[in-house]
Amino acid sequence: MQSVSTSPISGMPSQGGRVVRGNGGFSPLRLPFALIFGVISSIAVGVALFFSGKLVYLIFASAFFAALIAGFFAQLTIKFGKIRNSLFGLLFGLIMGAIAYGAYWGAEYVGTIIDVGNEARSEIRKELTQNGASASDKDVEEAMNSILQEITGSTGFIGLMKLTDMDLQEQTGNTGIIGFITYQAQTGFSISRVGSNIGDSSPSPSAPAIKDGLAWGYYGIELLMFIIAGALIASGAASDPFCVEQNRWLKLQPLAQVLEPAINPFMQAFQNGDLYTASQYIQPNDPKSPLPKLRIDVGRCDKQSTQGLLRIALIPQGAQARRKENAEQEQILFDGEINHLDLLLNRQL
Repeated sequence: MQSVSTSPISGMPSQGGRVVRGNGGFSPLRLPFALIFGVISSIAVGVALFFSGKLVYLIFASAFFAALIAGFFAQLTIKFGKIRNSLFGLLFGLIMGAIAYGAYWGAEYVGTIIDVGNEARSEIRKELTQNGASASDKDVEEAMNSILQEITGSTGFIGLMKLTDMDLQEQTGNTGIIGFITYQAQTGFSISRVGSNIGDSSPSPSAPAIKDGLAWGYYGIELLMFIIAGALIASGAASDPFCVEQNRWLKLQPLAQVLEPAINPFMQAFQNGDLYTASQYIQPNDPKSPLPKLRIDVGRCDKQSTQGLLRIALIPQGAQARRKENAEQEQILFDGEINHLDLLLNRQL
């Protein structure tokens, strides 16, 4: 059975403005809050990837999973902001993915600065107590700030950041996040990597599998995972049908089905625009009915409307398909607007 994208029965009048798909606007009131939510959630995904990486960071797998989560939040942002422009959704999802990945490296950089501070405090405490003297946390902090002030001209976190950047500058020629990423690429990592070791030049017990150009290539792949996942998922969400007059997303509901041996006669009548004949083959949807079958999903902005969105999905026969009807096993035969739903679904309306 061949898939169809158009039919003589499709073509909802455009002047009504009832449904838009990927070419509409957005909610002016919700958009600012949606953008803020999108940025915050992207940063949260990157930070979460950092904390999970403190335990274990699996090549490709960890980044891919985090990219999907970033895409999920991009979808939520699109839905909340009622953004129904696929190009805007594509660009926004791309930006959200980039922010999430940048937040991950930012968290790695900040985490390294904190580690440097903890190591410095540990060394200072050893020095202060080596002769049996006691040293309080305040004593250690004051001593560390005194050293940072002398070396960097700043104290506290800023002083530690400058100290870290001085180390990065010496080893990579760059500072900040760029210097940190450069250091990571130079140091290299294995298939499963844990944490960071800025300033530790001692060789690893096992030689790193990926470093230098290969490491930069891998970082590029990770970035592509984030921006592609965010862009595609957000663009797809923005392309969903939207009811303009009701100011809400259009939801499809499984309303009817066609069982064997009526599948081919139904599709032939449907493609010929003979809705009355096609209607003779349909019956109310029953998830427990035998397979294969056609499931007919209908979405209407107004329950009383005879116009709406129609999707016809072929559910194949098979043990796995019998247990659960899911999108991976469905073959979409028709997906578009249709007039005169009352003629096709007269038994269900």
